[in-house]
Amino acid sequence: MPILLLAIIISSCKDGHYKTVSSATDSPDIIKLQIPYTEYKKLLDSNRIKMADFYKALPDKAFAKDSIANYWVETLGTGLFDYWHGTTWGFNGITQIPKEGNIACGYFVTTLLTHMGLNISRSRLAQMPSSQMMKSICPAQQIESYNNLNFAQFATAMQQLKKGVYIIGLDFHTGFIIHDGRSAYFMHSYYGNNIGVIKEAVDQSTALIKSQTKWLISLTGDDALIKRWLNI
Repeated sequence: MPILLLAIIISSCKDGHYKTVSSATDSPDIIKLQIPYTEYKKLLDSNRIKMADFYKALPDKAFAKDSIANYWVETLGTGLFDYWHGTTWGFNGITQIPKEGNIACGYFVTTLLTHMGLNISRSRLAQMPSSQMMKSICPAQQIESYNNLNFAQFATAMQQLKKGVYIIGLDFHTGFIIHDGRSAYFMHSYYGNNIGVIKEAVDQSTALIKSQTKWLISLTGDDALIKRWLNI
């Protein structure tokens, strides 16, 4: 049955492949993942195909969309992040391999979307201003502006978002807003001190605090994008 199928997909990812192992000698920041990244990407592609079958078979499309949003939050915000966490930032960084080379903020966004299985022009989009990149990814969606809010108001607005995955565009930066149903996080390749890929609470992000410009689109809330991702 479709619901059971989705449960198997998410359970296999969450319990079998997102799991990490550590030893007493590991620092808290060291994560050892159980499968190579190349195998993990194959798993994601397989899951995407199963998700398409699930979406087409389930009459309750609202439930299907919520389930897909949950999958994106878990996969992009936890699964992919676990691999990419700590990959260093570089202005010209274009790596597609976690922790090998470095990655610029725009390339981080488009690379992870590509590895999620979304058919986009990774390099062309990564080199665009963030607002143009966002319009290209979700052409039918109106970009939401939060430029008139002070930071406290903006942080509150992010906490009030629906659970899902979003792209945010800043003055000279971009990344993902991940809302897990409880809290909102900014996941990005951070230029400050070449820190690189991090995920931090929205209200604690220096990059968000300093930026005067804040534009947002919803990936998981965009029906056209999700259908493109599912190839249906």
